Amino acid sequence: MAESKTTIAPGNFPLLDFIPDGVIVVDADGTIVLVNTQAERIFGYSRNELIGQPHEVLVPERFRTAHNAEQTSYSNDPRIRPMGTGLKLSGQRKDGTEFPADISLGAFVLEGKRMAVSAIRDVSERTRLERIREAFISDAAHELRTPVTTLVGLSELLALHLPEMSETQVGQTLTALKRQGERVGMLISNLLDLSRLEGGRESFDVGWVEVAGAIGDAIGGAPAETGTSIEVVVEPGIAVLVDPARFRQVLTNLLVNAYRYGGKHIRIDANRDAFGVVVAISDDGSGVPADMIPKVFDPFTRGMTAGALGGSGIGLAICRRLVEAFGGKIWYEAAVPEGARFVMHLPSA
Repeated sequence: MAESKTTIAPGNFPLLDFIPDGVIVVDADGTIVLVNTQAERIFGYSRNELIGQPHEVLVPERFRTAHNAEQTSYSNDPRIRPMGTGLKLSGQRKDGTEFPADISLGAFVLEGKRMAVSAIRDVSERTRLERIREAFISDAAHELRTPVTTLVGLSELLALHLPEMSETQVGQTLTALKRQGERVGMLISNLLDLSRLEGGRESFDVGWVEVAGAIGDAIGGAPAETGTSIEVVVEPGIAVLVDPARFRQVLTNLLVNAYRYGGKHIRIDANRDAFGVVVAISDDGSGVPADMIPKVFDPFTRGMTAGALGGSGIGLAICRRLVEAFGGKIWYEAAVPEGARFVMHLPSA
């Protein structure tokens, strides 16, 4: 006579539906006998579709052999523990898409039969953030390597050859040391700034800021080099709702970017529209290459000449995060007839 299957009514375990993880209970044959609400959400199945199915239906096909081996190993040593310690685990939704998962195993006995319990957590967002963090650390290390290597080289030059160096050579080397030290300091400051903004750890003192005054302060703090002209066209009396210091930082970053990559003429426009205030900084340089436009506000995105011109690839990323923190938007568009144009749309005071 065939052994009867154990069935578990969901109503017998109502608290399972309040657990934040997906819960799947399988019998000794690996057949699903219980599913909670969160598991339905994670996998996209209804519980009626899953109950009675082999548990492998929730595992990507290429991992099923290893998964069955893990299940067998657990049956021989049933204790509460993470599944596949040290392995990257994945689940498969009803639509065939996969997601990274943390899975913990447990066991209990019902009607004299052993049941295995899997608690499944979708860690897609955590995995995404870990990848971003790893990429950030790698890119930051790469950015710092060049000026630090230059500092070491200049220091060795002074240490080994100072007696035979002329006063002019010593002065030039010390000036280069100072310049590279300032570059390292700027990079570290920008990296810390970006890290705080990415992590939501930055606070803002938001208030009304007159646009014309903020532009004047930015130009005064970062004046154009000789031969570069700045034209300012601002609608009288307009103000925006932003953090004053941070708004000046955005304007300064965009100005310095225009000085570095633009031509000899820069124009700053500001005017109202139906939804707020539009501020644009344009130059008559070569503009952003077409292949870079989609990622121009991503951290560490730089043009081919950025290193030679002192760019770090962080300034525009900071601008975007600050503008968005104010409740605004920033984007790039090609200037007419040529050049680059960075546009901000900000809430009006």
